Amino acid sequence: MIAFAALYLFFEFGSTSLTTYQPIWKYERFLTILSVPSAVVAGLVLAELIEPLYGKPWMRRAVPALAALYVCMSAAILEADARFWGSPTATAKETFRRLKQLDVPDTFYVIGGFWSVRGLPLMRLDPRKPARFEQLANRSLDQIHDAVVIFDPSYFDPWGEYRFERSSFDARLFSPAERPRSWKKLFELRELSFDRHASTVEVLVAP
Repeated sequence: MIAFAALYLFFEFGSTSLTTYQPIWKYERFLTILSVPSAVVAGLVLAELIEPLYGKPWMRRAVPALAALYVCMSAAILEADARFWGSPTATAKETFRRLKQLDVPDTFYVIGGFWSVRGLPLMRLDPRKPARFEQLANRSLDQIHDAVVIFDPSYFDPWGEYRFERSSFDARLFSPAERPRSWKKLFELRELSFDRHASTVEVLVAP
C-alpha cells in the first residue's frame, strides 16, 4: 500500500521537469491506474484481518473480489467523466500553451468558470505571468482594456457543457463586426473534440 500511496503522490504533486516545477497534466482517469490493483491488495489485507476473527475461509476470496468489483465500477464512472471533460480540458490546455508563447496581458476575460479553473493552474506554469481572470457576463465590451478575451461559444449552444443565457452578455460579443475595432484576434482554435458539434474558440486581445 505504501508503494501505491507513493505513486499516487507522484501523480498528484510530481513534476515533469528537474529544474523547474512543472505539474503533471492529469485527468481523473489516472486514478484507474492505481485503483484496481490497490483495491485488490487492500481486499487481501482486509481478508487476512477478518478471517481470524470470524473463521470464514471463503472471505479470503470474497472480500478481494467484492472490493475489486466496486472499484472497477467506480473507475468506469471516472473514465466516463474524464471522457466528458477531456475535450474542453484539452482545448484549454492548448489555448494557454499558445498564449504562453505570446507577449499578452496578464488579465483574462472568460465566459464561464471552467476557463478560469483550468486556466489558473495552466498559467501558473509560467511564473512571469500570474494570471487574473474576470467574467464577461454583465460587462460592457467598452470596459475591457489591456486584457485577453477568450470567447468560447460552446457555452451557448444546446450541445455545449453549459447553457448560458446570451442576455447576460454584451450583444456585440457574438458579432465580430460589432466588436470594438481596436480588438485584435490572436488566434482561433477548433475545439479538440470528436463531437460533430465542436465549436471554435476565439482568442482576442483588447488594448
